[in-house]
Amino acid sequence: MFNRWIIFPFFFSSSLCIFPFSPLLSSYQEDNEAINQLRYQFETNYAPKELKEETLGWDLKKEIQKLKEARKFGDFATWRRALKGFFDSTHDGHVHVHFQSTSSSTLPFALGEADGRFFVTHLYKNECPVCPLRVGDEILAWNGEAIAEVVENFFKKEFGRFPLNRTSFELAINFFTRRQGMMGLEPESGEVSLDFIRGEDLRQATFTWETHSEYYPQDLLTKSVVSPKKSFNDHISVKSMLSPAYLEEERDEECENPFALGAKNSFIPPLGPILWQSWKKDPYHAYIFETAEGAKVGYLRIPHFRSNKLADFYCLLRVIRKLNEKGADLLIIDLFHNPGGDIFNLYAIASLLIQKPIKAFLNKEVVSLRTETALYFKSTLTNPKFLETYRKERKSLDYGYPDDERLEKNLLSYSDHILDQATKGAKISAPYPIMGIEEILPHPKTHFSGPILILIDSLDFSCGDLFPALLKDAGRVTLFGTRTGGAGGAIGNVKSPSVLGISGLTLTTSIVIRPNGKIIEGVGVEPDIEYQLTPQDFLQNFEPLKRRVLSTVDTMLNKTS
Repeated sequence: MFNRWIIFPFFFSSSLCIFPFSPLLSSYQEDNEAINQLRYQFETNYAPKELKEETLGWDLKKEIQKLKEARKFGDFATWRRALKGFFDSTHDGHVHVHFQSTSSSTLPFALGEADGRFFVTHLYKNECPVCPLRVGDEILAWNGEAIAEVVENFFKKEFGRFPLNRTSFELAINFFTRRQGMMGLEPESGEVSLDFIRGEDLRQATFTWETHSEYYPQDLLTKSVVSPKKSFNDHISVKSMLSPAYLEEERDEECENPFALGAKNSFIPPLGPILWQSWKKDPYHAYIFETAEGAKVGYLRIPHFRSNKLADFYCLLRVIRKLNEKGADLLIIDLFHNPGGDIFNLYAIASLLIQKPIKAFLNKEVVSLRTETALYFKSTLTNPKFLETYRKERKSLDYGYPDDERLEKNLLSYSDHILDQATKGAKISAPYPIMGIEEILPHPKTHFSGPILILIDSLDFSCGDLFPALLKDAGRVTLFGTRTGGAGGAIGNVKSPSVLGISGLTLTTSIVIRPNGKIIEGVGVEPDIEYQLTPQDFLQNFEPLKRRVLSTVDTMLNKTS
């Protein structure tokens, strides 16, 4: 949630060289000291530690001991898997490790799963201009083995410390053909023989893994990390409610995978005859269509909440105005595979969808990580010279949230709370509104007042969890799909080259509390109307999903008529 880099002294080694053929990373004593530093980070900065102990029986001391044993007796691959397993043992979508690695192996297609069957969902045409596969082909066998068994073995090997639920399994499938060493995934090489079916025809095809070897120059591993001086915008930024998995995925807008986290365009087909649509270059894909019964319905794709351009918010403002201008009876918001982003961006978008003030989130956070920001706001927002200049220049935050005297008071109130908690010696703060914002006001210029249907799924994380929870608790929306990912807190980023082969890691540094008093961390947000993708969706370009969405729209409109 709060954008920061936590610098801590993992021990540097001038002899550090991270190659898959190197059996020793450093001395055992250095490794033990570095592992103890890792333990310290989780003891002091991991907000849900007690929650994980209560709900999962998670034991940090035992997990750290496992790491030390693996480092003492294991080879490189075993050690890296053990280290990744340590982070995965938290069952936390925000807890993630980045390795010092340049290795990767890819195939030119992506897969999706339904009812134990696997289908081609996307082709990377820049990697394979003439591909024997098509989107919708069903994969039956992988090198002669049943594809379901191959994927299951991949999950057990690379993601085995996670519970086998929808979220973790879909994440594993996302990386099944796009494996990166920086995520701790072992690269593949050689050929892959596929048996697949198209229609009623059984076919075969052979692909070769495109593999990039490990190469990480020693001088890059030993450079110190310097914490930059923070500006006002740096302190107020709340960007790190973003799934680390999103940062690992490749971005190519020309051949974007609609199943990728944060994809601009979703996999759901057009829902009806289009009466109006946004420009192709607009940051948000939106249109208005007509149902069979003659109703006008808006569709808005929100791929993430990480936009920090005010122009992007103004584009969204134009979309809402167009919905009102055209007389849209209902709005569908497509949140599928939303990795999260910035809480201010979320609050700004929510302001366009409400007619009256609604309660905002509360937050319990690691106090020591927020005192710098609290002191900064306390000093600047009580400084007449700073305020004089600041008030002349301000209009709105880049995320679209209004920057006014009300926000100043919120930030000062928040600062007082954090400093009070620090004075009392609290490790985790008492619940308090995020950045002091107790309620979200309707946008002063325009908002959509009709019924809203939000499409959610198991790969919605962070702000992707929070957005549907916020509007659901306000009684403003109906939720359709599957339970969200359940990453309900802020991310603290730790960036430091280390003798453990780590380039950085992320920790959950707060626990967000919904307006209804419930937490999201490890729980997610349940839909009102459950819908899980079926094999027929993959075979028929998601027409079954489309029909169910339209049926839900008809039901909602009938209730309001």
